[in-house]
Amino acid sequence: MKIWITGASGMLGTELASKLSSHDLLLTGRSDLDISNENAVLNFCKQNKPDTVITARLLQAWMPAKQKKISPGWSTHGDVEI
Repeated sequence: MKIWITGASGMLGTELASKLSSHDLLLTGRSDLDISNENAVLNFCKQNKPDTVITARLLQAWMPAKQKKISPGWSTHGDVEI
């Protein structure tokens, strides 16, 4: 199974990648791909054809509200089929 993990350079993403290492992993971090850019995400999916996508990007609960910036189009209510 080909699994794409976004936020793979963070604490959660790193742990997920370690636990899922027996699979074919596509690992991207913030500097690799802007997941708020719909065209970039669609192009990545077309090129790599992941079977599953795990978004491991987190907004830390301890961050001040003014630092928690949600990009336009970000869904905080679950997943979206691509």
